[in-house]
Amino acid sequence: MPLFPSAGTLAVTANSKAVTGTGTAFTLLVAGDLIAVVQGAALHVYGVAAVASDTSLTLNRNHVGATASGLAYYGIRQYESERTADLAADVATLIADIGSLGTTLASTIFGYTNKATPVDADTIAITDSAASNVGKKTTFAQLWSWVLSKFGDSASLIGIGTAGGASPISPLTIVSSINPIAGYRNADDTTGQNIKLHRSRGTYATPAAVQNGDILGGGLMAAYDGSAYLNIGNLRWAVDGAVAAGDVPTRIEFFNFTAGAGAQSVKLQVMSNGNTRPGADNAYTCGDSARRWSAIWAANGTIQTSDARDKAIAGPLGFAGAMVDAVDPVLFRWHVGGNFERRSATETRIDDDGNEVPRMEIVPRPGRRLHAGFIAQDLRKAMDAASVDFAAWGLDDKADPQSRQWTRPDQLVAVLWAALRQSRSEIAALKSRLDRLESTSGGPRR
Repeated sequence: MPLFPSAGTLAVTANSKAVTGTGTAFTLLVAGDLIAVVQGAALHVYGVAAVASDTSLTLNRNHVGATASGLAYYGIRQYESERTADLAADVATLIADIGSLGTTLASTIFGYTNKATPVDADTIAITDSAASNVGKKTTFAQLWSWVLSKFGDSASLIGIGTAGGASPISPLTIVSSINPIAGYRNADDTTGQNIKLHRSRGTYATPAAVQNGDILGGGLMAAYDGSAYLNIGNLRWAVDGAVAAGDVPTRIEFFNFTAGAGAQSVKLQVMSNGNTRPGADNAYTCGDSARRWSAIWAANGTIQTSDARDKAIAGPLGFAGAMVDAVDPVLFRWHVGGNFERRSATETRIDDDGNEVPRMEIVPRPGRRLHAGFIAQDLRKAMDAASVDFAAWGLDDKADPQSRQWTRPDQLVAVLWAALRQSRSEIAALKSRLDRLESTSGGPRR
């Protein structure tokens, strides 16, 4: 089995059988001969499957090393008597056993043992692609420095769990079927955990103060609509006033996706002065017929816009007296005085960590205390009798006359006011008439 040095150099491709030569004489080999490729510290031995020319041949199996060029090699010619099926099987077994100079080969030949915790001064073998793939070594300290340089490069995107085909879309992308981040803080104190985001103008090396209106950061949610991921919600912080040393006023904004609008919008804001307000003027309600607040506590009553410039006057409340006469206030108890939550004894759900836990259920409780108020159906009858329709009464579902009915007591203040004015006018007229009668009769009657 004669061995001869190579003429020229060759190029190989990872996971490919094709070999390309430069200044080579591959025709000295024939199918069934062997070729040994020197790549750094590794020696890869293959069978020759076919020789196309002095600069092109095909291996009997894919190249197991990295793509490289300018590599040295050795040709190994066999005598015809040795080219038997048994020898071919032995060579195939030998090739599979040799592989590359990895952990198994190092342990077998050099007696290396495993080191579970490397230190900075430990070295590992590498192939220098900038120096004709010669073998070199590097320390773990040098390797770690290289890794950190990649984290500091804004063009580097790190993916965890992205081997299934997902591409990193940010400096750190995590693909997981469970919660991607979990934190523990075990300490006997009152301090909790935080995710801290820093924001400035300028640069990292030379930061500058943020300005009024700057977005500081938040938690952005995205959902797949069947064709793409849409940004559908955000809890974010923004600068809410002039910035000075030691003073950055901020507001918190709650965004979600509006049905049919094709975009997310801010629905609620907590301002730097503590005021809470909707994201748009006169656009949203606080609760609805299906989700009511049990009570609202306040130091003062509600303030309603009542500027004449905002109103188109439709007329006076001439029906007020008749309406007051037609509607009797009542004392009542609610059938359902409120609801409370408790863990279900029979139903479960899967929580965010994938655990099966009891489902929380809403349990109604009957009303106990007496209340004074109006019956919406009585108010509706009085309005129909007066041939008037205004916002003191309404339906939960305008398209369903059998839906639940509601009243707005603030609207009834104006009705009571108008009825009182009518009553005062009538009393004044009666008093004037009585005064005239007394003046003509010579004095008040006893």
